[in-house]
Amino acid sequence: MMDITTTFRGLCKAKKSLNKLDGSANGPGGLSAKRPATPFVKLALGVVTVITSIRDQVLARKKDYLDPHSGLSERDRNVIEIETLQRLQACSDSLKELRDDVQHNKTQIKTHRMEILRMVEAYLAGETDH
Repeated sequence: MMDITTTFRGLCKAKKSLNKLDGSANGPGGLSAKRPATPFVKLALGVVTVITSIRDQVLARKKDYLDPHSGLSERDRNVIEIETLQRLQACSDSLKELRDDVQHNKTQIKTHRMEILRMVEAYLAGETDH
């Protein structure tokens, strides 16, 4: 799976630059137009942030973890595994909470939030498959 994060960020910067040239950076539909974040959105973004930090920590420790001569003891490896699994479980619990919250919404909001959940779950699955 290809990571398109840098491409997306580049497109956002280009769009922001164009909006500044047009003088419409703060207009409706501009990138800087902010809506107040709902508790659902805050929790979903928090889950994405935690998943990203788990990924970064796993990648940072990967070399030492896999190298038998790195100086990490089995106890150190077990601590790393337990911490990572606890954080992944917390993400799963948060996703269940979000899913339960979605069930109490109206159709249009429910559809939108189900799509957000699907994307966050796909991100979690993609990061845990490595």
